Amino acid sequence: MPMTNQEMDLFLAESRNAIVATVNPDGFPQLTPIWFLWEDGKVFFSTTEPRLKTRNLKRDPRVSLCIDEPGPPQQTVVLAGEDAVVTPGLGGDMTERIAKKYGGDNWESSYDHIANTPDRVIVSYTPTRILTWKDSGDRREYVQKFK
Repeated sequence: MPMTNQEMDLFLAESRNAIVATVNPDGFPQLTPIWFLWEDGKVFFSTTEPRLKTRNLKRDPRVSLCIDEPGPPQQTVVLAGEDAVVTPGLGGDMTERIAKKYGGDNWESSYDHIANTPDRVIVSYTPTRILTWKDSGDRREYVQKFK
């Protein structure tokens, strides 16, 4: 069964790792675990300029994030978009908010590590397709299109 919008927002607010997928020049998918934020219908994550995912997104802005919880109840959200924007020079506030989400009581050490990495960029996008489910069932019924 699909998640409600409120269930999805609560699920995405928790500190779960996501797998981000970008497209390599040869068309093969490139996957990386990341930390992310979901705010106001947008996805944000921090990375660095030289990373393959950054280079891929500059060339081809299609991106997907998969966030799941395998134990009962099984829950998954897939956020796919076509308009990823790579913004250089943005550590600051967004990086701090990501560190607070994932770092718990030690968020400052996470922030120091992330913020002090050279060539920091923020990637953001608005999903054009969202797939959610919890428990079991036919997932094909739960595609919600936006845009």
